[in-house]
Amino acid sequence: MVYILIYFVTIVLIILVLYRKFKVRSEEFFVYKREGREFEVGMSLVALVFGASSVFGLAGWGYKIGWNSIWWTLSGVVFLVLLGVFFVNVIYSFRGFNIIDTIQKDFGNEIKVISSIILFISWVSVLSGQIIAGGNITQSIVGDRTISFIIFSMIFGIYTIFWGQVGAIKTSFFQVILMVIGIFVILFISMSKTNYNLEVFKNAEIGFNENFSFSFWLTLFISVGLSYLFGPDVYTRIFSSKDSKTAKK
Repeated sequence: MVYILIYFVTIVLIILVLYRKFKVRSEEFFVYKREGREFEVGMSLVALVFGASSVFGLAGWGYKIGWNSIWWTLSGVVFLVLLGVFFVNVIYSFRGFNIIDTIQKDFGNEIKVISSIILFISWVSVLSGQIIAGGNITQSIVGDRTISFIIFSMIFGIYTIFWGQVGAIKTSFFQVILMVIGIFVILFISMSKTNYNLEVFKNAEIGFNENFSFSFWLTLFISVGLSYLFGPDVYTRIFSSKDSKTAKK
């Protein structure tokens, strides 16, 4: 409980610092001066989508439900295609800084406040997962769990305050490269320590069964898919693009 309280206080302090530092909204800090090109924004989305949940989370799911776990990613693919084909041009035309700007223009200040509260609570949960992952990695170096979480939270906060969206987009390609290398290293080590063979690909089955029912698939498809269609982080990438054609690509 104490750690949760410290985390909430830290998040609020970061928000207050950001508000004072960028009281007049900076297009560079929030949306990369709206100069993002296809490759930059594309790599930023790849780094965003294939994070801890899509890599390590799917490893656990693969163990439980087999190849059907790929629907975690496929759901996002389907809804991102819908977003790109039908909605990107309209969203970009708002020239906002985040999804709340689009909500305010369509529904007014009252809905904006309610949406902001909901997003704050939900994204504290999302970011806490990232901090837990980073804290666990830091712990393997530092040793002490509490100190590890404090160190990583400070790095997380300072990086955000100083770089904002610029850092997220500028470093995305390197993040993707490191992630791909890491996955292949882990794959090589895992295969070398097991009796793994390529027969597993021949027995791949995707479909409904006792471990993967239609209702479970529908819940997964809708809940994960909508986070891509209305994802605040996805919308900031749209607004960071230099034009709507770039965002669509």
